Amino acid sequence: MTAVPAAAIRRAWLLGLATLFSAALGLSGGVALLPDPWPAVVATLLATGLVLLLALQVVGTWMGTTFRLVAGLHDWVHFWVARFAPDPGAILFDWAAAAGDLPRAARFLEAAARRGYPPAIREQGRWILEGGLGPAARGAGLPWIERAAAAGDVEALFWLGEARRWALGCPRDLRGAHEANLWAAKRGYRPAVLRAATDYLSGEGVDPDETEASDWLRRASGIPGEDLPPPPLLHQVTERGGRVAAELREMLEAADQLADRGWTHWSFRVFVAAAVFLSLGGVAYIAFFSAFRPLSLGLLFCLGLVWVIYRGLGHGLPGTPREQRSLETRAAGGDDSACYELGLRFERGHPGLAPDPVAARHYYQVASDAGHPQAALHLADFLAWGKGGPRDMAQARTLLEALCRRGHPEALVRLQRLGIERVAVPADRGEEASSP
Repeated sequence: MTAVPAAAIRRAWLLGLATLFSAALGLSGGVALLPDPWPAVVATLLATGLVLLLALQVVGTWMGTTFRLVAGLHDWVHFWVARFAPDPGAILFDWAAAAGDLPRAARFLEAAARRGYPPAIREQGRWILEGGLGPAARGAGLPWIERAAAAGDVEALFWLGEARRWALGCPRDLRGAHEANLWAAKRGYRPAVLRAATDYLSGEGVDPDETEASDWLRRASGIPGEDLPPPPLLHQVTERGGRVAAELREMLEAADQLADRGWTHWSFRVFVAAAVFLSLGGVAYIAFFSAFRPLSLGLLFCLGLVWVIYRGLGHGLPGTPREQRSLETRAAGGDDSACYELGLRFERGHPGLAPDPVAARHYYQVASDAGHPQAALHLADFLAWGKGGPRDMAQARTLLEALCRRGHPEALVRLQRLGIERVAVPADRGEEASSP
């Protein structure tokens, strides 16, 4: 992943915000030139709109619902600023990688892909091929991968080969998979070089040739990097979660520990009560009785607006929505569907809920133990990739084999892709899966 130079980002922000400020200044000047009473009417409407926006945001955050207008305005400003970058797709791709939540990362990634940035096109295709939009929509990811490969993206060539190898969105074509992978290997992409060596050793899509395999292995030894490609960009964002929310959670946990230890002493309770009383009294005096009343009210309004915008952008620890509490109650009662739904929400993120791979793995485990097939499929992915806990390939294999015996087609594909040697499938399917 190539980062955009810091100078280009600063220039884009400077030009983008300068044009917005100039437009706002010109609009304000035009309103001021209107005959009375129109300037006062416009100012009143603007102030009323801001107050209503603040009130709606406060109510929304109290109910645990994100007010999407603020998040939409945030994204719109970023899209506008990106127009002034030398390569808008590159800067949007960087913002997608740095996003603190999955929905925002997905919006930035899609915008970067639609602007023709090859790595974004490839990651958009990978996300769909990996089941980001559901198993039924995997085929929609292949055209994105093909576009990125046609644009010369080396990793896209490798993933085009993998899609043909494992029939992801297209019929299985081992020879075509080897040819696409060979193009990526010749350009020095390490996972493709190792895959080429494996193909020549196993004879998948090409005649076996140990000499050629040894040659590719020697080439791989001189290429730095990992043996396996990284997870899709949006999977990385999901696993990372919101940085600000994580830091605030640690701070609040530390405060809770301090309160638990100190609350047993009467002196600590008296100190807290006195601090709260003096703070509320000082605020009330400044707001209603001092000569600084207008300034203090404006300051309080601005602080409240900053707080709700901060919450609206998905930071902090939002309240738990009623729907979420209902799901948790049902899950505690043993409802496997509720556990599976909670696992999805913690895996991908949800309005008012930060991604948490550990919690997602826990709920998938509970639902899988209760016999939920889709939860078992997700749990196998978590175990195979070490998400939300230690990696356990043996347990992942056990889960997938059990699903295969129940006739689950996705389990068979996952077994093949994980490199598990053989698996028993239902007799009526009449086939076996081999590892690459």
